[in-house]
Amino acid sequence: MTKKGLSVILVFLIFSYIFTALSYKFIPSSDSMSGILEAADIANGNITLKGWYLSTVTFYFTDLVWFALAIKLFGYSEWITYVIPGLMAGSLFASCYALGTISGYKKAWALLLFLAFPGAAVSYMLSVAIIHVPTYTYIVVSYILIDFYCRRRNRLYLFLSSIIASLTIFSDDITIYLFFLPIALSCFIANENAKDKFVIFSSLVFSYFLFKLILHFTNSADFFYLPGVGSPTFVSYDKLTFNISLLFKGLLILFNADFFSKIISSPEGIFSSLKFTSLVIFFILLISSLIKIRKFSLVDAALLIASLIMIPAYALSDKPVDEGTTRYLIPVIIFGSIFLCRNANVPKISNIVLWFFSISISAYSLIYVNQPDF
Repeated sequence: MTKKGLSVILVFLIFSYIFTALSYKFIPSSDSMSGILEAADIANGNITLKGWYLSTVTFYFTDLVWFALAIKLFGYSEWITYVIPGLMAGSLFASCYALGTISGYKKAWALLLFLAFPGAAVSYMLSVAIIHVPTYTYIVVSYILIDFYCRRRNRLYLFLSSIIASLTIFSDDITIYLFFLPIALSCFIANENAKDKFVIFSSLVFSYFLFKLILHFTNSADFFYLPGVGSPTFVSYDKLTFNISLLFKGLLILFNADFFSKIISSPEGIFSSLKFTSLVIFFILLISSLIKIRKFSLVDAALLIASLIMIPAYALSDKPVDEGTTRYLIPVIIFGSIFLCRNANVPKISNIVLWFFSISISAYSLIYVNQPDF
């Protein structure tokens, strides 16, 4: 096995352990437990979930099948509620690391600073069951496969990406915003071979066709009933300021940077101020990259779009309700971190400083701010 492969496995093991320990700090939500009950029914033979009335998305191939497999192998035990989400979070970090460091490790500080050791709120969003985490992993893996195609011209990678993407969008429709739209737009604007862009766009169409085929096949009385959600609606003018305020609050939560009302000289005040600095660095680097998006490869352009698309989508939609809905902003730090890991344009000295800053902040966060229940 290569050094890169071993390092990916090591990242998976470390973060699976950390997030399994974190998951024990949180009480699973009713949505999480409902999903685990669905998985238990799958494990007991009701593979189509016949008779189940689901809510908005199925999470079938992203979450339920893995819980069902664990229950089938080990029986239902309380530990499954905590360990499987920890393994899923570990898989997400390992896939982000794999994609972010394809061309080298010099800028891997971006993953460490912005994603690896989040605050309590984001830890909850990443370490409880049935909450989009495997969806993000599937999407990152799909990006990895497309990146492999662009480097090696082997269409098998695109075929595998199409299969994974079709299963992902069937399970969780946030895939449209984080994979299908970014890849489609990048096919028109990215600095990539025209033939490759055509082939990738064709694979995207094929993937969407497969999704519609699965949807048609499961639309019968022998499968679950999924009412879904209504068509996306723009926010009313009266609620726009609320959405923008909640968006800003959500970004502060994502970066553990809410310094408001904290004593300036206190450890909490200093730490959150430093994390706010990291938030500013994050968006300065992303926005400056957006200006030259046409110079990036197709995958890098798509990652940049995926990292920013949820911000206007969140601000202008009718979905924001409370701080809990800021979980829809998690893709900002996931895809933004990967993009910066691959493309951050900083001088050598600044890169060294950012490594030191990232390690220091991460260590403090892990030890004092959001300590796992080891």
